[in-house]
Amino acid sequence: MIVAPANWRKCLHLVRGKKQLAIASAQAQLRRRLARLAAQEDNERNEKTIDEKQDVQLDTRNRSDADTDDIGPTADALEAATSDHVSPNSSRPARVVRNTSRRKKAPPSAAPTR
Repeated sequence: MIVAPANWRKCLHLVRGKKQLAIASAQAQLRRRLARLAAQEDNERNEKTIDEKQDVQLDTRNRSDADTDDIGPTADALEAATSDHVSPNSSRPARVVRNTSRRKKAPPSAAPTR
């Protein structure tokens, strides 16, 4: 025959409390793990969207660069348009442009003598 202690109800309550405490701590641990996993998934999803946005931006930049190359005038057209302003090393004669913004010289009679 098993003899129960005099405070068997208190012992039973403590055992139940320990079980409930163990269950509660296990549930809390699972909640923390789930929260951590959810946060990791969110971070990965955010990183993927950021990478995708950067890829899209690079693609649009590359496309816009390619589009401007097609739309812009060719080098021959630019050279023909600016043929008046040829560099001095070129074989073509440059157009002489007079600077009209200079002050007019004083007449020789007004020049001081030395």
